[in-house]
Amino acid sequence: MRVASSVVTSLLSRRLPSMHRPATAHGASIALLVSLLAAACGGTDTPSASPASTPSPEPTTSALPATPAASPSPTATPPPIVHDLSIYSLPQVDDLFRGARVASMAGGRAGAVILGTDIASGALVSWTSADGDGWQRHWLPGSTFGGGSPEKVVGGDFGYLAVGWRVRGLELVDALWLSRDGITWQPVPVDAMPEGPITGLTAGPAGIEVAVSTADGATVVANSSDGGSWRRSRLPGLDVGPKGLVALPDGFMILGSIKSVDTSGNTMTRRMAWRSEDGIAWTGNIDLSNAIYGLPDGIETWVASPYGLAGSGAGGGVTLVTAADVRFLPLAPTTYGRAVGGPAALLWVAGASLDGACAAAWQFDGKGWIQLDNVAGGLGCLDATTPVVVGSAAVDGGAVVYGLLGPDFKRVAWLVRASGQPPRGTAAGGPVPNAPGASIPDPLAVTIGHPSSCPSRPTTVAAMIELDPALAVGCFGSDPLSFRAWVVDPGEGYGGTCGQFTPRWILECVLPDYLLSGGVDTNAVGRGMLHAMRSPTASGDLTGVGRWVQVTGHFDDPVSPTCRFGGGDSGPTIGFEPERPRAEAVLDCRKVFVVSRLRNTSAP
Repeated sequence: MRVASSVVTSLLSRRLPSMHRPATAHGASIALLVSLLAAACGGTDTPSASPASTPSPEPTTSALPATPAASPSPTATPPPIVHDLSIYSLPQVDDLFRGARVASMAGGRAGAVILGTDIASGALVSWTSADGDGWQRHWLPGSTFGGGSPEKVVGGDFGYLAVGWRVRGLELVDALWLSRDGITWQPVPVDAMPEGPITGLTAGPAGIEVAVSTADGATVVANSSDGGSWRRSRLPGLDVGPKGLVALPDGFMILGSIKSVDTSGNTMTRRMAWRSEDGIAWTGNIDLSNAIYGLPDGIETWVASPYGLAGSGAGGGVTLVTAADVRFLPLAPTTYGRAVGGPAALLWVAGASLDGACAAAWQFDGKGWIQLDNVAGGLGCLDATTPVVVGSAAVDGGAVVYGLLGPDFKRVAWLVRASGQPPRGTAAGGPVPNAPGASIPDPLAVTIGHPSSCPSRPTTVAAMIELDPALAVGCFGSDPLSFRAWVVDPGEGYGGTCGQFTPRWILECVLPDYLLSGGVDTNAVGRGMLHAMRSPTASGDLTGVGRWVQVTGHFDDPVSPTCRFGGGDSGPTIGFEPERPRAEAVLDCRKVFVVSRLRNTSAP
């Protein structure tokens, strides 16, 4: 049986805000699988007890056209802990990641899988390795993940599950994509998941667990053993969405908060933890909540380990959560590092030099932290190179660690495995070739359907303010719309910087070009107004505030198909670099109201 192993990747870079938001590893048995949506659990609220909750499951069956993986054996024996680990450099990643952005990574059925994009073309890429040593590059179809690179992926004996996107009307919403090998991906059927943003994703011995926030403010969890068929249940009491969803050796844990009303009628928000053995029936656990939220540094990252679920905070502390208790481990040798885990070991890695000879990496031996075998110099030799550990993925007997090195953030990777087994250093396929056209997402693939029912053509600013932009695009396209409006003085705005976008003029940044309202109101800013951008070819009386104007403009500007996020090769940033679908930029532009003409007029 293939070992099913997954290491959490704490995402240091999140999805850019959008205008509408939201190979083979062998072993004797299945091992711990853990993956996390990074949870910063600080704060001072006092938790209160919550009654046990056992929601009724909502069984659903959505079979995928792929052979499901074998179900894990509940009596399987975990592989032995490896005590003589070393950390080695992987120089081949210089070629592997050249000219590319790395979006996410996980370990699982086929070994380590890394997802990303080619910077120059936006083509989608997957890099895979069975052992963390030899690597292969695979160009993915441009439509995979809805046309962008996902920021979340988990792995296990079932394969790999990533959160991508799909089109719903004129919006892009979260969707799940399943793969057995990290190369061929297919969307999980829409009816498998409840409607709403995916707020948690993890995998473990009890299967895959997904948390979805529904429109009514509830959290629905879905559980599957193979990604093909799913069971669902609602989690009562959870306020908004989970701050952490992680897999335990004996099930799952959710961290979040609940709302309650005291005797005076005041609403209180209190922290809570829930546990479940099967991912469907959940029980509030006040002791677990108190233990975790009482930690001085909170918990930012969770990883699997042979000793239990390991959570690490910003101050270098590591906490173990087992079926029996929660205990705080001795402080790691340095605050600046990252917990790395899997079936083989629990590590604290601060980074390593390009040749791997200088490294700051330690292994927990059940009592304390010991330096890895081949490390020379410890922290002192790393002062000039300033490595930053970004993420990791478990492979058989060890882990791949991905990071950034030096002031220019050179993308590097290190392999942790048994001493005396340095990587072969084989080439990763040579220099990056030109991306095939089939791997470049098509931003025009999203068609605009005409709604079955449309409102009357708006002729007043009040009707324009009430008009949903997506509906306007579907019903009126780029047809000119005309109405009278008052030009509001927006003030100075709130400052800030704008993300890269092309063409710059069409996307609102800090303030729109025009704020239009239905009347003279000095307190109107921020309330009931139409945001509008000015076309470079606009004509008429274009400048001035505090006046009545006759406005002519349109949605779905002809420039929309050329809209793109980013502005070329900006180089790597600290953390993972997931990319939004190119189609999302096009959709965002189509929903902007663009002013083509302004003419001063009298008050109504």
